[in-house]
Amino acid sequence: IAQGPQIRGRTGSCLSSRPPAVHNAAMRLLLTGSSGRIGQAIAAALAPGHEVIGLDRAPGPATHHVADLS
Repeated sequence: IAQGPQIRGRTGSCLSSRPPAVHNAAMRLLLTGSSGRIGQAIAAALAPGHEVIGLDRAPGPATHHVADLS
């Protein structure tokens, strides 16, 4: 019986030759629902180490762009 590809943890991959991801690297993140209670908490938790860009239908303290995408 043929087996599928081996899957390894975060330290390496047998499917890719890319180096492992650098941990603790700052990222630019788009957070939808940023004016709600949970969105504000997530934005506050991520803000010290990352650039958080908030998107919501209503303005809020963590919302940078107000838009309705429907």
